[in-house]
Amino acid sequence: MKGVPMATKFPIAIRSNVPLTPATESRFRRTLERRVGRAGAPISRGTIRFEDINGPRGGVDKECRIKLVLTGRPSVQASERDSELEPAFDRASHKLNSALTRAQGKLQRRPMKLKTARKPPARKAVKTKAQRAKRRVGVQRAARR
Repeated sequence: MKGVPMATKFPIAIRSNVPLTPATESRFRRTLERRVGRAGAPISRGTIRFEDINGPRGGVDKECRIKLVLTGRPSVQASERDSELEPAFDRASHKLNSALTRAQGKLQRRPMKLKTARKPPARKAVKTKAQRAKRRVGVQRAARR
């Protein structure tokens, strides 16, 4: 495709206690590189973990956890569960992409400068205000008499 930057290559390890074919593993790698590679983050490596939690009993028990290690920044992670591996991977990779975008946005913002922040009053200023208030009250009481 023209005008679309190519995905940055980074090593992706796949760990699983569920049997995966080599074609499935390569498809997961390509999909992850395509989804998060365009984010522009300095990704040093990635890990995809598949786990069958309930074993042969079935149910919504296949979990996909994806972790990206960024250079000089905290890691970004996402996980999802489903009865099949592909939907769990798809949702986890979408979550990871949005988490990566969110993390980049947080790091690119500059801290707000507090030029207009008020300093706490000095002790002497507080004392002076209290004395003025007492005088005002005394003047008001004298005027009543």
